[in-house]
Amino acid sequence: MSTAPQTKKAAYWVFAVLLLGLALGGVAGFALARHHGLLAGQLRHETVEGRRERHRAQLKAELGLTDDQQKRVDEIVAALRAKYRAIEEQSGPQIDAARQQARNEIRAVLTPEQRRKFEDFLRRLDEDRKKHHPE
Repeated sequence: MSTAPQTKKAAYWVFAVLLLGLALGGVAGFALARHHGLLAGQLRHETVEGRRERHRAQLKAELGLTDDQQKRVDEIVAALRAKYRAIEEQSGPQIDAARQQARNEIRAVLTPEQRRKFEDFLRRLDEDRKKHHPE
């Protein structure tokens, strides 16, 4: 009995199992990424308002809120956001001063070339902060 046909058959099975594993792994990875919102940067590019609306709908669905309850919850959340803004307005200057002091201390330990790179880094960081926290 020749072993060549058996070897060929075994090789086909190994190839088929590998191909099936790759396909299942790809499907599972895609499903997991989609479930966690990692495709096309969904989490990174979601607007603040979009995230709020998603959380609002999620809360209503999970708790089975009535329209009256949802209205009251929306009022409570709006009041909380107003309190947050007031706190940020009060502490904002202190945070900015602390940030500036730390940046100056970092600049003091850098070489001129590193300082140029640091300024570029800070520019990008500040632009990103303005983009994600326009308030």
